[in-house]
Amino acid sequence: MNADADADGSTVGDFTRGGQIVLHNLRMANQIFARAMGLCLLVMVASSASVYWLLSSAYERYMLLNFLFAKAQILLNSMAMTDFTNPDGSKVHVYVRQIIDSPLSRQAIRYFTHHAIWSLSIGLLFTVILAGIGWWSLTVTGMRQKAKTLIRGETLENPHQVASMIRQGKVSSINLAGLPLPEGFETKHMLIHGTTGTGKSVCIRGFLDQIRERGDRVIIYDRGGDYASRYLIPDQDILMNPMSDRSTAWSLWNECSHPADFTSLAAALLPMPPGINDPFWITGARAVLAEATRMLGEFETQSQEDLLALLLSADTRQLEDFFKNTPVANLISTRMEKTSLSIMSVLAAGLQSLKYLKPCERNEGFSIRQWVQNADSKIWVFLTSVSEHHEVMKPLISAWLDIAVRALLSTSPSSNRRLWFILDELPSLERVPCLSEGLAESRKFGGCFLLAMQSMAQLKKIYGSNGAQELSDLCNTRIFFRDPSFETAHWASRELGEVETEENRENISYSESAMRSGVSISGQRYQRQVISPTEIMKLRDLEAFVRLSGSFPLTKIRFLI
Repeated sequence: MNADADADGSTVGDFTRGGQIVLHNLRMANQIFARAMGLCLLVMVASSASVYWLLSSAYERYMLLNFLFAKAQILLNSMAMTDFTNPDGSKVHVYVRQIIDSPLSRQAIRYFTHHAIWSLSIGLLFTVILAGIGWWSLTVTGMRQKAKTLIRGETLENPHQVASMIRQGKVSSINLAGLPLPEGFETKHMLIHGTTGTGKSVCIRGFLDQIRERGDRVIIYDRGGDYASRYLIPDQDILMNPMSDRSTAWSLWNECSHPADFTSLAAALLPMPPGINDPFWITGARAVLAEATRMLGEFETQSQEDLLALLLSADTRQLEDFFKNTPVANLISTRMEKTSLSIMSVLAAGLQSLKYLKPCERNEGFSIRQWVQNADSKIWVFLTSVSEHHEVMKPLISAWLDIAVRALLSTSPSSNRRLWFILDELPSLERVPCLSEGLAESRKFGGCFLLAMQSMAQLKKIYGSNGAQELSDLCNTRIFFRDPSFETAHWASRELGEVETEENRENISYSESAMRSGVSISGQRYQRQVISPTEIMKLRDLEAFVRLSGSFPLTKIRFLI
């Protein structure tokens, strides 16, 4: 005997329970089949009789009845006589034996046999058809009792149904793995989420192919340079990576046309970590950097090399003299040398990436701000880095993206402009200060953001829980690939929405007496996620759940390489 089964004494109980359920089901089936067979027999008899009545004549039925009556009478009295009506209507008094031996009787028997065969055949066919309809009707009724009734919430439909719904309105020229997308979806922004190797890059390449064909402008954060190797057109597009020989020269003064621009640039180069207890050192470093770049910007001969020499090499006294009578004079002083050195150490860490910029004369080199404002340009901008230099380059790339977002928000509103921000592996960058504002306000300026990440937890490290959720909330189109973490998959499941359904539950009661056994059905309402975390965890490579903006249902799509 199985030890586990014997431990709780469940073997006999399970056998009894199973037997009772089987017997109950057999009794119910027997009851239904018995009544169904009785009804079918009644239908067959009635339908066959009706067909025979229609096929036979009144005189044929008269002859048949007289023949049967004569057969019965001759058993009692062989010389019995009865009245008989001829086909012409004349009546005669004859022996019952004469009726039995009459040619009219033999003819009536032949007609009856022929008509009976046809009547029974038609009756049987009618009964089979009616039984089939009854079987189907009862089956559908049973299925409806088990089916879930949608009360409210999201639904999951196949891509063909969703595509039909989308085509009822205006459709974008861009599709998602063959799935049409609503017109204007791009300015409502997209979020792509999934672990490594699940198909995010395939999805992004699908968009880039169509964007290039449509002629829209793109700025791409391309860690590793994969997109640049595939899409960068030499002598047309711009590559920005100080570690690459092909990188375009850039000067920070080309991006700053107003004193506030220096403050914004400093905030991008020196990001504020989420949850920091004492922001004084970072805000102080930002103020010093903004004031230094503003002051050096007043001298046409000054360069980025001069800025770095000042902030990274000058001693405290030299810096005190330089910032004398400025808003940051109280931060850089020999009287508070320890404070000044702390601020300058924070500043030095954020300026490392500027050391690798190519020399660039003032008012020369590429300007991100001017590129954004030039609506006629078809140039794509690639912001690339490689793993070994990425930590150094993160602040500079984040600053470049911040400049582009702010430049877009400073343009005039346009319904025709389309400027794409493709940010793959967004959490691998420093915080982009203006990103949330860009997502919230760029629609009327034609901004189209695509944010891709491997884990929401990574984004929370950079932007904090509230900041990461804010970025997610501003992306209306969601594409979720597989995620192996239950916690992250649970978050994705919640983002895909809930559904409220009413379901009928079948309760079986059984006992030794058949009178006490029975089935009761009760309706209950349930609220659950449309897509469970386990379904997200079990997605295959290149499969994703998609939630579109608007009232369209969820769908599941598969990408082709």
